[in-house]
Amino acid sequence: APFFAPYWLKQLHLSYEQFMGLVAVSFGARIVVMPAFGLLARRLGARTLLWCGGVGITPMAALWLVSEWFPYLVLVQIAAGIVWGAWELGTFLLVFEAIREEERTSILTTFNLANAVAMVSGSLLGGAILHHFGEEKIGYMAIFALSSSMRVLTLPLLRRIPDVRLSPRPI
Repeated sequence: APFFAPYWLKQLHLSYEQFMGLVAVSFGARIVVMPAFGLLARRLGARTLLWCGGVGITPMAALWLVSEWFPYLVLVQIAAGIVWGAWELGTFLLVFEAIREEERTSILTTFNLANAVAMVSGSLLGGAILHHFGEEKIGYMAIFALSSSMRVLTLPLLRRIPDVRLSPRPI
């Protein structure tokens, strides 16, 4: 994530308006699909939603290797917003469905720590790659390809998530 903005602005030479448009369409797509994802989660379970998001986000970084054409970048950002929305909602719902209330704080703390360590590690690795390539386009391409490749390695971990379905109850 920290490498997209400099890639867009310095390598693709996007205007600030184009940059903000790419950011906005991702969030807009996420907002538009969230109600449908809520229904999907209710029908098929949060685990299925998480799987769809996990599989969907895997190739997202590598899609930046395909083209620099702005309409294509918009489509990639729309797709990214959709799959990240599925991932985020699936993760959020599983916190309540699969983790017992008395364990939530410790598990969420561990999850957030692991997530932060992964982000820092990925950023440091990406920085080292950019340093090696001299902040040229090839460096960004290597980072995006590596990012998608590493995400593939995480997919088997999704099998460990239990398929729990809770029925909503009035508060």
